[in-house]
Amino acid sequence: MASGNSVMNYGTQSKLRAAEAGWDLAYRQAGPRCIFRRYFPNAIIVADRFHVIRLVNQLFLKAWQDHDPEGRKNRGLLSLMRRHQWRLSQEQRDNLGHYLGTFPVLKALYEAKQRLNRLLLLKTLTRKRAKTALPKLLGLIKQLHASPLRALNLVDRAG
Repeated sequence: MASGNSVMNYGTQSKLRAAEAGWDLAYRQAGPRCIFRRYFPNAIIVADRFHVIRLVNQLFLKAWQDHDPEGRKNRGLLSLMRRHQWRLSQEQRDNLGHYLGTFPVLKALYEAKQRLNRLLLLKTLTRKRAKTALPKLLGLIKQLHASPLRALNLVDRAG
């Protein structure tokens, strides 16, 4: 990760012309964001798909822990919750469905996470496909942002 001192070595004109800047979302502190905004004022901060999906999953697991701390400790459930829905066997889907049936809020949250991850995993988007996917993605982010669950405040956490 770049520090303020290493970024200072870039030429002023290069910093002003920079269109994009990115960093590992594992560093969620304000420090890197401040460095980018200070030294690259015209750049848009971009995150890669892997780290965005990782952040979504971390926030989901945090919301799950807040909602059902005991279920979160179950390693079998943890394994099922972390996987993509389309990678579960029928037996695993049934087991997960039985558990989620007892927690309607958690079920809705899980389904929203799965929809969000599916949209985030779309690759090779054509203009036509992006026109249909982007409104779905933005609507889902807006819905999660409005959620009463504290851990789902995606926009504030990621931006």
